[in-house]
Amino acid sequence: ARPFKQLSPAATWGLVAAVGFGACAPPLAPESVDVGEDVHPKTLFDQTLKSPLQSACASCHGMAQGAVSAFLPAGTEYEALVGYKNGLFLTEPAGQSLLLQKGMHAGPPLPQGPFEAARAWIEAETAARARTGKSAVLPTVPLVPGDFNMSFETLAPIQDPGANLTFTLTEGVDRIFRISNLKLTAGAQTGIRLKHPLFYFFSTRGTTLDPADSLARVDMTVASGKTATVGTGGVLLTNVQANIPTRFGLAFESLERADPTMVELKCKALALFNPAVKDQLQPCAGMCHAPGKNNSAFGAFNMEKATSRDDKEIAALCLATLGRVQRSNILIKQITPTAAGGTPNHQFYKINDAAALARFARAVDAWATAEK
Repeated sequence: ARPFKQLSPAATWGLVAAVGFGACAPPLAPESVDVGEDVHPKTLFDQTLKSPLQSACASCHGMAQGAVSAFLPAGTEYEALVGYKNGLFLTEPAGQSLLLQKGMHAGPPLPQGPFEAARAWIEAETAARARTGKSAVLPTVPLVPGDFNMSFETLAPIQDPGANLTFTLTEGVDRIFRISNLKLTAGAQTGIRLKHPLFYFFSTRGTTLDPADSLARVDMTVASGKTATVGTGGVLLTNVQANIPTRFGLAFESLERADPTMVELKCKALALFNPAVKDQLQPCAGMCHAPGKNNSAFGAFNMEKATSRDDKEIAALCLATLGRVQRSNILIKQITPTAAGGTPNHQFYKINDAAALARFARAVDAWATAEK
């Protein structure tokens, strides 16, 4: 595994581009693309690269060329590029990617707009992908004031739905953001040891690290089922570009299990979760938190199983949801209107009907109480 500091690409982009775009009109420069809150690698690809690649490259690379297999089959360009030869194009720094170098390719240089879009996408893609071994990055969240719960459910080697990182984000003057009450909770499966966490940002302009690096001295272990403050519990984020949708995440120099326990994880009160709580998650899955909806929301919390009738899938969703309720009850805060005390960083979906919100809150509270 490579250390997380390699998330920071070198500032040397004077390389000749590889992909030929012929006479097709170049897409907008990446900073001009409005991707809203869904600043996600796949969204960047879909909105800045997919169309030019289809127009200029698919005629050759949509089919096998001698001994070279096709890597741009129609409709699956994103999946094909990120998976081609075990991520051949996803390099750190991004400028070394074969997608941005001419190499053996005979096509014309990539115009500046598409070149920058491709560079920004590769940076975002490599930053957002969890590393193997001791280096890892948590799924990113929008850089918007509010309460956050970053889950370790899918992050190797932890992979515990009850493990999470929680904090509150507020914005001051001049785009200076303050993180407070930063806490790490280990789930029932394992304790967590982490070393040197570092916040990073990515947007349509690329990926940057937090220059303050104020958690550099953190080296901590949290026993299973326990919660501890990370560092002093506060961080200032100052390197934020203005007027550009941005997401931020947390990378770790090392992330390990500590004294894992052999326990069977399951909800104790599944009957109170299904259908009373599960069915209330279906609108969220239909709007954002499912494949093909909103990539950022799906990455933060996959609610696809809310529409399932399979008992095993519903039980897995129950566990994943419980990890977002037990400490900060982010599940209710996210859908509560901001004026009523809800978190402001979930504006796509709020329950404005007070009676409906109260019914949902009662169902969640009854289930969560029974799980204790």
